[in-house]
Amino acid sequence: MRDRSAVRHGVALIALAAAIVAFVSPAAARAAFPGSNGRIAYIGVPSYATIHTDIFTVLPNGSGFEQLTDNGVSEYEPSWSSTGRRLTFIRGVAGTVGGYQVFKMNASGGNQTRVTHDDGIDSSPGFSPNGRRIAYAKDNLESADEDTPRRVSIFKIRPDGERKRRMVTGLVTAPEYSPNGERIVFSGIPKGKRHGGIWTIRPDGSDLSRLTAPYSNGYSDQSPSWSPDGRHIVFLRCHIDSSIHACSGDVYVMRANASHKHPIEPIYGSVSPTYSPAGDRIALSIHGEQCVDIYTINVWGSDPRLVTHNCDAAQGGTARQPSWQPVAGD
Repeated sequence: MRDRSAVRHGVALIALAAAIVAFVSPAAARAAFPGSNGRIAYIGVPSYATIHTDIFTVLPNGSGFEQLTDNGVSEYEPSWSSTGRRLTFIRGVAGTVGGYQVFKMNASGGNQTRVTHDDGIDSSPGFSPNGRRIAYAKDNLESADEDTPRRVSIFKIRPDGERKRRMVTGLVTAPEYSPNGERIVFSGIPKGKRHGGIWTIRPDGSDLSRLTAPYSNGYSDQSPSWSPDGRHIVFLRCHIDSSIHACSGDVYVMRANASHKHPIEPIYGSVSPTYSPAGDRIALSIHGEQCVDIYTINVWGSDPRLVTHNCDAAQGGTARQPSWQPVAGD
């Protein structure tokens, strides 16, 4: 790992192209469905001179690099289906209000298809375990005043774009289906609640349950992601820096019933933690100096392994928002 001062400095160098989506969703929803450990999908840019982000995949050992998108527009937040055969993601769309919509594609990058046609900024898409729904967040982009309060709601929709249903509203984001499909975890402040945190609900929008309540002392909890057995949730406890609108914090783990919250090995400048399908490791992005790389660590926070190599290159670059592909067993 890099020294702590360099990592803290690197947090301020997040790619500008991601600023709008990052404001809505500090980190993506990333399915952690059970299976063998396949490829890691992520967004990246080859250098800080690059204007837009694309989606890539790579094997956990850093080999087998593949680029899935190359459209001259920005893509964000790739998330695998439970079969590992499809990805959902966010793409910038010219001529739409807000400019960001939900798309889907095959694991090879083929058949890229638009799912939503919303006004506002869509973010954090993720498949249900049976693949019949996609949960995502939508910001209505309205100003925060008495007449037009700003709302970020969580919806579910079929992959063909039909039967869109709102599940919860407020200032909420980063929804993710549990591996058994019975609950959805998310972060933020639901309507009618005074304080934010991490929550779960049923897919029909009922049975809202609070898991954390950290919005005090300058930190918040964000980016929740299920373990593949559904027994644990990994998340970030972020130290808020309003000057850069970024999260720099510690990786925490808790049981799905909100008990036994604890930090794992301190890793500063980390974002977007997500379990591997086998449940033995966690992938996350770590900020260096003018670069961002993806590492994997074991579930105790030790044994860091470098996956991407932006910080080894002179031009820098970023690799963020990892999602780990589940592969069916033999």
